[in-house]
Amino acid sequence: MALLKNISTLIFFLQIINFAQKFEADVIDTKIYIDDSFELSFTFSASNLNGLKKFSPPDLSNLYLIKEPLQTRYMQIRNGVTINFETYLYHLKGKYLGKTFISSASIEFEGKIYESEPIVVEFVKDSSLRLDKSLLEDEEISKNLFIKAIADKHIVYIGEKITVTYKLYARLGIAPGMSIHKFPQYNGFKAEELNADTDFTAEVIDGKKYRVGILKQVALFPTQFGELTVTPIEINLQVQFRKKKSGNSFKDDFFTDPSSRIELVDYLAKSNTLRINVLPLSGKK
Repeated sequence: MALLKNISTLIFFLQIINFAQKFEADVIDTKIYIDDSFELSFTFSASNLNGLKKFSPPDLSNLYLIKEPLQTRYMQIRNGVTINFETYLYHLKGKYLGKTFISSASIEFEGKIYESEPIVVEFVKDSSLRLDKSLLEDEEISKNLFIKAIADKHIVYIGEKITVTYKLYARLGIAPGMSIHKFPQYNGFKAEELNADTDFTAEVIDGKKYRVGILKQVALFPTQFGELTVTPIEINLQVQFRKKKSGNSFKDDFFTDPSSRIELVDYLAKSNTLRINVLPLSGKK
């Protein structure tokens, strides 16, 4: 037992030692409609941020800066190792059609300079990339915003733990104030709510990049055998999209009243149904 404890302790400290500091730049998409704003983020991660200083932004003179950058810090625990993050978030808009080069940002940590990779984004005027009101039907929204219910197991024995995670995938803007329209039903299960990591991450599906956030996470313990069903979660939210502009009115409104460019559409997002095959304990070896 002492040997196992020592090995576990050694592995834990090796994880801390081997965790490499990272400084990364990220955009939600590299092809952007010229009239739309977009987010550019720079994130530094390390086991601690005590020696972090001197963030130097890239040259953004070829872009419009919509508002001052937002600086945030947060923490995650992965396999028992604490990782701290500092993010600088910029809201920008393109000045010119075509490809725009965004140079590296840099940051100093414990006397060492870290640089992000440069990014190239392309600004286009193809109206097919804009989600106009005429296209904002449920079917169109569902391609760019959806909820997935994900179970870590689909075949279990009675009493065996299943972790179900509800993830929101979005390529559209979402207004604050989401609310649960209908909770999932866990008939045939004992359910325990879990503390979920609510920080947004990014995932690529079929070549498209989505912002992903965990809405809810629950541990389920089946109390009967057979095929059990977990019903969908349903969320009320408002999708943001930009009004059409004509002539020079877009430019005028953009700089005088940015809020006038946003229109909200009510939408009910619904996850998939989960089916779990529960086996009786009598069949367990």
